[in-house]
Amino acid sequence: MVPGFESYFGPGPHFRFLRDRGEAEASAVEGIRVFPEADTPEDALRALMPAGEAKIGFAGAREAALEQLYEALDADPEICGVVGYSEGASAAATLIYDEQERMRSEGYVPRIKAAIFFMGWPALTSESVPALSDEVEDLLEVHSLHIIGANGMSSNQSNC
Repeated sequence: MVPGFESYFGPGPHFRFLRDRGEAEASAVEGIRVFPEADTPEDALRALMPAGEAKIGFAGAREAALEQLYEALDADPEICGVVGYSEGASAAATLIYDEQERMRSEGYVPRIKAAIFFMGWPALTSESVPALSDEVEDLLEVHSLHIIGANGMSSNQSNC
């Protein structure tokens, strides 16, 4: 395990929805420790995940995560909201984004009506790239609360 991983994320077990090219511990810790400074959160994420590399890194991860999440939805008809932290926020946002895409293309009725995101990463589009708000037309269309810590990795971009 990478030094510092447990002190940041706490004791295991650690589960991942979205697998990238790196080892779970190395990729997560390194990205957080060297989070680039930029004028906007979108520019910081572009610097962290250069074009082309993000798609390769998350190839197949989106579909595998969605399969698990739709299985959970199918198993419990009462689910109508999601809460996600960090990578879990990205998985939850990806589910919401996918539900919206399916609504437009298939007439699917979205189940998720509200979301709470803690220190989240963006959704992955159907092309398995991050859905950055300055690059996509369709934003998440659910009630949501986004919580970002004062000393969090992207707090310099999120101050109002």
